[in-house]
Order: sequence, then structure tokens, then C-alpha cells
Amino acid sequence: MGVRWTTFVGANLKTAENIRPVCAEQGAVSAARMAGYTRILGLAVVGIPQADHDSGLTHRTLPPCGVCRRTLSAFPEMRSDTRILTAGIDGDIIHTEECNFNELVQLHAEREE
Repeated sequence: MGVRWTTFVGANLKTAENIRPVCAEQGAVSAARMAGYTRILGLAVVGIPQADHDSGLTHRTLPPCGVCRRTLSAFPEMRSDTRILTAGIDGDIIHTEECNFNELVQLHAEREE
């Protein structure tokens, strides 16, 4: 590898109406994994806020969706203490929230039951 710390970027990709989009979070973590990194220290997600389809929660920011939360939970590179920074764009205002991955999963799990 040679570089101890680096940033990996992902983008949401929507290919067709009837196909589930590929989420940026999964792409960025997959890229880190393919590059040989064994730990994700933090994950930042920025976008226009929307209701979470699985939990029904609506945030002022854009947290990882239910599919991403389940997928990221399966990656050994993601730990319970991985920092999650989310930002939501509302006109000229940018809202931010920060938590660890475990807190994010637990917040949504309470609503998904």
C-alpha cells in the first residue's frame, strides 16, 4: 500500500428506474477494501435529506440507507466506532450530524422493528 491514510470517494449511480441504485457508501468502502485497507476510520455522506425507506426516520442530513447499513455491517473494515458524518443541503443551509456506526445502526433498528 505505502500510504497509511487516504480518502476514497463514491457516488450514487442510478442506471434505470426498475434497478436499485448503487450507493456511494458501498462504492467508497469497496474501493478501500480493494486497495488493501483493513479499517474505515470515518465515512462522510452529503446530499439532500430524504426519508429512510426502512426505518421511516427523516433527518436534517442524509444518513446511509437501510441497504447500506446492512451491507456496511457485513464489511469487517467497518467497526462499531467508525465515525459517521452526515450533511444535508437545504437551500443555502448545510446541516451536519455526527455519530459512530453503532449509534447509527441502533437508531434506525429501533424504528425498523
